[in-house]
Amino acid sequence: MDITHSEAVGTVTTRRDHTEMRSLLAFVGLTFGISWVVWLSLAAAVNGLLPVPVTSSSVTFMVWMIAGAWAPTVAALLITARTEGRAGVRSLLSRLGRWRVNWRWYGVALLLPFSLAALASVMHVALGGNPPPGPAMEPFFAPLIVLLVSLPIHLVVGGALAEEPGWRGYALPRLQQRLGMMGAGIVLGLIWWTWHWPTLLIPGSGQSHLPFGGYFLLMIAWSQLFVWLVNRARGSVLLAVLFHAAMNAAISTALPVFLGDDMRAGWIFIGLLWLAALATIVSAKVPAGANRENN
Repeated sequence: MDITHSEAVGTVTTRRDHTEMRSLLAFVGLTFGISWVVWLSLAAAVNGLLPVPVTSSSVTFMVWMIAGAWAPTVAALLITARTEGRAGVRSLLSRLGRWRVNWRWYGVALLLPFSLAALASVMHVALGGNPPPGPAMEPFFAPLIVLLVSLPIHLVVGGALAEEPGWRGYALPRLQQRLGMMGAGIVLGLIWWTWHWPTLLIPGSGQSHLPFGGYFLLMIAWSQLFVWLVNRARGSVLLAVLFHAAMNAAISTALPVFLGDDMRAGWIFIGLLWLAALATIVSAKVPAGANRENN
């Protein structure tokens, strides 16, 4: 009886694992399909390959970019609705509204990007580089002012709200259950980096000026920090959204990453990001069941 029961449980678990893996692959495929069609068509239009007048400063360009960015969340909601019904969708969205977490994780989500940008700025200037553009003040404080001003913009149009219910809300728990913290961070980072490839071909996008290899290093380290933060914040997707927006603001606005001929500030920032990511891997002890719940 015990053996039969164990075999039955094992069979059910295996089938469930296969079902979740198929759902995860469907999520990735649908996300890439939507985004790449949207972004590659925009790249063709901006580069004059389509008879559509679009410039990087136009409203049409912004709407086109944002439409592609929403694919992860749209795909997550569609796949969840199909496989888990309304209850699954409510569970996924509830993590977006999970705000009751320790206040210090809000501090980490919002201030860690600024701290890294500020430290990279100070190191850059100390090594003979020019101060970052922005307010005429010490390089340590300039990123903070610009970060705070630009954060609401990055929350709404910078991809944070459009992406995180999909990447960290849907994909991360499933990957981490199979691969652990570090494995999930690396694999999801690779998927996330690859998903952005078409944006490198779009002049005027936030990624078009980034070196291919540098962007890879940035995304892998950043992905690992996401895993650590979401685990500590009880799986809160809201904290992931805030962290994404703050990091985007730090990278694209508060810090002159990869701009002009002097790329030193950008490489310093990536180095600091990797140190932070490695520190989380070494020190993290993921609580049992953390971020393993079904969405």
